[in-house]
Amino acid sequence: MTLGIATRTIHDPILFLRNTGDHRDDSLYLNVTRQLFNLDIPEEE
Repeated sequence: MTLGIATRTIHDPILFLRNTGDHRDDSLYLNVTRQLFNLDIPEEE
């Protein structure tokens, strides 16, 4: 049951990412993906 909920939860974001592969402004989509999945990439000093 948990797997089904997780699969349904990430289905739309994954489709969004697959369908945006043709766009040229990848930085926008990378930022949206980071925000959707709460990914913080540490900055190098």
